[in-house]
Amino acid sequence: MGEAFDRTTRAIEVDRSGRSVLALAIGAALLIVWVGWMTLARVPVRAVSEQARIEAALAPREVQAAVTGAIVGIEVRLGDPVRQGDPLVRLDDAAARAAVADAEAVRDGLDAQTERLTSTRGALAGVAQLDAAARSSAAAAARADADQGRIAAQQAVAEAATAEALAGSGAIGAQELDRARSDARRLELDAAAREQVWRQLSSERAGGERGGDVDLGRLDQELADLASQRARAEVAASAARAELARHTLTAPVDGRVGALAVREVGGVVRVGDAVATIVPDGALRVVAWFAPATALGRVAPGQAARMRLDGFPWTTYGAVPARVDRIGEEPDERGRVRVELAVLPEDDAAVPLRHGLPGQVEVEVERVAPATLILRAAGRRSP
Repeated sequence: MGEAFDRTTRAIEVDRSGRSVLALAIGAALLIVWVGWMTLARVPVRAVSEQARIEAALAPREVQAAVTGAIVGIEVRLGDPVRQGDPLVRLDDAAARAAVADAEAVRDGLDAQTERLTSTRGALAGVAQLDAAARSSAAAAARADADQGRIAAQQAVAEAATAEALAGSGAIGAQELDRARSDARRLELDAAAREQVWRQLSSERAGGERGGDVDLGRLDQELADLASQRARAEVAASAARAELARHTLTAPVDGRVGALAVREVGGVVRVGDAVATIVPDGALRVVAWFAPATALGRVAPGQAARMRLDGFPWTTYGAVPARVDRIGEEPDERGRVRVELAVLPEDDAAVPLRHGLPGQVEVEVERVAPATLILRAAGRRSP
């Protein structure tokens, strides 16, 4: 029985020895794995900013009052989408509308005068043309008549000369000679009278044309004066319309109403008062502020980043992927470095991104071995 006990004791010792060897082997293996992970694995090192927010890539546009006036209409609410030119706030424009009506009435009155004077000039030009045609026709007829009278007188004078020659030879009597001379004298007087008529009609035609030209010139000058007055009236009307337009504040770009400084009808705004802010449509970006020691020399364009939105737990909604785009070179007045990041597109984004959403940003600046991190934490540099 004692021999059996000894065998049992030796078996237990052998079993313990085997377990110890196995434990040592497992421990050694784990140590090797741990050392390998500490030296060969790479973990990300991130620069973190607790102050970040999403902004529109285009700067928000502030809408200021161009005139002083009472608010008579508020056409939008905070957050409403707007298109460029949509009315935002209307100011009392009764006086401006009256000024536009007065200026346009003056312009329209000048237009009516111009139309009447143009019609008068057209009629006068027509009459002058007809009168000139009639005078020209009468002068032409008188010229032809004078030419005929001159030819007849010339023939009569020739016949009288022939009669004198015949009378000298005794071929004709004194009575026939007197008749030939009398006819020549009569036809010469008649030709002179016809010539006088032609010259008189020609003079009247020239005088009529000059008179018509004077009248038309006077009307042309009046039309030129009216055109000048009309141009000045149109300038005044355009200025009045521009002043009227300034009483309606409109959206400068497509976007959303990011801020609305007016709340109720009846209030008064003055020139330069901020009335609303429009956040333009388009791409979004992330703007983060880092401590200089965290960002300078470490954060660089192209580095991957992510943003965790305040109010949207990242375990439920995930993080917004981003990429470093620009880095400020000098800290601002609060000692922070501005970093701008491009928002990367997502097909199934859990949160609709909007201008102004705050959060925290993490930028992956490098990947190092865990052992390096331990050495850095201990204040030592890695070998």
